[in-house]
Order: sequence, then structure tokens, then C-alpha cells
Amino acid sequence: MGTGIYAREDAKLWPARLEKLFIDIMVEEMHKGNMPMGIFKLKTWCKILEELNLRSKQSFKLKQVKAKYNRLKQKYRVFSQLLQQNGFVWHGETNSVTASDEVWESYLYANPDAERFREKGCEHYKLLGILFNKLIAMGFMAFASTQDAPDTDEERELDEAYRNGAFIDVDSDSQDDHEKKVSQKRTKRSGKCPMRSEAKGRKRSRKADEFSELNDAIRAFAEQTKLMLEAKVARMKEKEKRKQQRDEFSIPNCVNALESLGDLDMNTYTLAIKKFSTAEWREAFMSLSSNARKKAWLDCLK
Repeated sequence: MGTGIYAREDAKLWPARLEKLFIDIMVEEMHKGNMPMGIFKLKTWCKILEELNLRSKQSFKLKQVKAKYNRLKQKYRVFSQLLQQNGFVWHGETNSVTASDEVWESYLYANPDAERFREKGCEHYKLLGILFNKLIAMGFMAFASTQDAPDTDEERELDEAYRNGAFIDVDSDSQDDHEKKVSQKRTKRSGKCPMRSEAKGRKRSRKADEFSELNDAIRAFAEQTKLMLEAKVARMKEKEKRKQQRDEFSIPNCVNALESLGDLDMNTYTLAIKKFSTAEWREAFMSLSSNARKKAWLDCLK
């Protein structure tokens, strides 16, 4: 079964909106500091699974989300390696990659898994870079030894299709290694010479543009995260304030304040206790500034 067919099968299991939601949740957890050394621990995976099922109203299993994570990581690695090669230009606005037919044919000869990017680039590449780029997430591009195998038959089949060997850091393969590999294969079969390298300055410029775009995405996400945290802190403060107010105007506190006024006749005491069953009456009583005012308030109940 070809890569394109596997991609369609993956899209059935993970529609675009679910894939984006899954990535967003993982990036949120990473920004909370829950991705030490570039790896999610089991506790964090459980949080991601719970949040994904809650927001999507689906019933994913832990093994399914881990398998999807591995395929996203592999896709990011393959696309990143493609962009490192001379002759390829990625247009982030349209998520498309342009190169001459000769460049494509030469690269796909040694890297057939990159065929899927000829029509369309890697979706959510910038967000995936936040998760997987070694400058952001320590660059661990290998499966964690604690990660489980795919759960369903579909997930297992997809996982095998996307995994063509051990994951490596996106910067580990040099351009010389790639050209040597292409040269060896093409020389054996057709005797053709490998394509010539383009100017190094163009490659550095393209990498600088990509890094700048990634930094922009990180800054935007950091600002969004900051606003979310500020809103969360404000809600927590308001919640704590309401809790303190409830505690201050609680029935036990009102009874204690009532008894601190000294001897009261039973009728007045009973009337006050009845009023304390209503939150507004409790708040009114406890808000009086002095015992004299509280006693005057009690007299009005008679």
C-alpha cells in the first residue's frame, strides 16, 4: 500500500480538526513545562488524552494518541530533511514546496517517503516545530522506550507505514551525505551524475527565513499562553474572593458573632437564627461595623 493511501487512511482516523486539536493540546502541555527533555511522561499523556476526548467528544485510547504522535514526529522529520536540501523552497503562506523536476526526481529517488509533500507541504509545520525542533524541545526524534505499540489494526498498519527506520535529529544528515547516497544509487543503475550543489549562501538564507518564521510562531503562541494564564489567574482570584466571602458570612460565623453580643432573650436569638438561613441576611448582619449596630439590627427583628 503506497504512502498516499496510508495518508488517506490516517485522515479518516484523524480528520484535520482533530489533528489540529491534538497538536494544540500537546503544545499547551509543553508550554506548561510538562515535556521535560522533549518527552511526555505517562501522567501528561493521560492529561492530553482526557483533554482531547473532552474537547472532541471522542473516545480515543492512550495507545492511539501515542501512535498518532509518532506519525506526526516522523512526518515532521521527513519534511524537515527535505527543506534542508538545496533547490527546495517552502512557501509557508500556501504550505507548498517548489523545486525543479530534476531536484524532485533526484531527491525522491533516495527518499520516496517525501513524495506526499510534492503536492502539499507539512500541515501545522510551525506548531510541530515547537514540539519537535531540537532548539525548542531538545531534539529527541526517537521513540521513547516507554511508549506503547499502536492499539488498533488501523493504527498499527499506519505506524508501520510511516516508520522507515530509527528516528534521527532533523539536522543530523548533511547535504554531502544525501548527495553521496543519491550518487551511489544513480551510478549503479543508470550511470548518471548527481545534481550539482547550489550556492551555500542561498541555503543559509532559506534556513534563516524558516527559523525566523518559527520564532514568530513561538512568540505568538507565548503571547497567547500569557493571556490565557492571566485570565486563569484572574478567575482563580475571583473564585478565592467569593470563597472567603462565603466563609466570612457562614452560619457558624454569624452565630459566633451573635453570641458575642452577650445575653440575648430567647425570642431575639431565635429570630436571628431563622434570618441566618438566608445568605443576604447573614451578609447584612456581618457587615455591620459595631456590636451596637448589630444589637440595633436585632431590635428591628422584633
